[in-house]
Amino acid sequence: MRGTEAQASVLIADLAVRQPTERLLARALEAACHHRLLELDFARAHKAVKDSSGMGQLSDMEGGYAAYRISKTALNAVTAILAAELRGAVAVNAVCPGWVKTDMGGKNAEREVSQGAAGAVWLALDAPQDFTGNFTRDGKVIPW
Repeated sequence: MRGTEAQASVLIADLAVRQPTERLLARALEAACHHRLLELDFARAHKAVKDSSGMGQLSDMEGGYAAYRISKTALNAVTAILAAELRGAVAVNAVCPGWVKTDMGGKNAEREVSQGAAGAVWLALDAPQDFTGNFTRDGKVIPW
């Protein structure tokens, strides 16, 4: 699933830079629908964890990195929609790993990879099945 999520995020981010607003919204919706169909293939797992970012939080939106922020905000919306549509069958949540020391995060990032991954692992393996429709960081619910 991680590769699929990354592809959807990259597609939306790329569109944010290259397309006029109307086309961006239409293509983002198309990507979200395609992503939803791919997600349903994983319904047998009974849990779906979306790798998001606090930079996509509407409650704490700031300037800069517009394409990345838009892609993560769209991913958060798809997560909330899927959680509502699949409630009772599949637990769907998003997780913010924080600023992690990866190729993207760089060496000055605040967290080790294991720290960033811990929240996603908890959601996938240990979170209760009825814990769904949430955006989390460090196992705690954060605002969308």
